Amino acid sequence: MPGANMKKLYYDRIFPYQKHIPKTQEYEDTLDLMNVAEGELREQMTAKEEAMFIDYRSYVERLSMLQNEECFAQGMSLGIQLMAEAFVQDVGKAE
Repeated sequence: MPGANMKKLYYDRIFPYQKHIPKTQEYEDTLDLMNVAEGELREQMTAKEEAMFIDYRSYVERLSMLQNEECFAQGMSLGIQLMAEAFVQDVGKAE
């Protein structure tokens, strides 16, 4: 698992200052469908059910953030490994 430096880079340098949201029609359509479904669901909820739903949504959002953090760290780690491998190979060719 990537170290604390990747986590610091993710939170201090990229997130949440830069929000990366897909700019595709599929994303927009799915977001619209989710909002409509959520609105219909919340209309039928009691206050207690709505509070539970809000808690549930916050847990889902937190899990998504944790997954994004891990994907970022793994991607950066892979990118660094690939660059190091390319650099080492290039150095060997120069000799």
